[in-house]
Amino acid sequence: LSDLSARAKEMCEEMQADMLQRATEKRNASVVTCTSWDGFVEALDDCKMILTPWCETKESEELVKKKSQEGSEGGAAKTLCIPFIQPPLEPGTKCFITGAPATTWVIWGRSY
Repeated sequence: LSDLSARAKEMCEEMQADMLQRATEKRNASVVTCTSWDGFVEALDDCKMILTPWCETKESEELVKKKSQEGSEGGAAKTLCIPFIQPPLEPGTKCFITGAPATTWVIWGRSY
């Protein structure tokens, strides 16, 4: 009983670390990378989040929404986030939808 507060703190830290690890693994298993339109809608229909090189234009975002809506029964894709931790973007990398020079990686998905 004398070490109850210390042990409770340790248990809380262990639980938090375990929950974070499981959530990270689940998230990582739900993200696929596409560098072209090929496979994008299929990944979207598999309830995946898709990491793509992107040129960050409003027109390209609207094109993705339109094409994904037309190519799927599940609804349009939307940008979810631009990750803070970016994979390397090699010089000459093209936007997956327009072919223009990519400026960042972005994660796409659907709202459910």
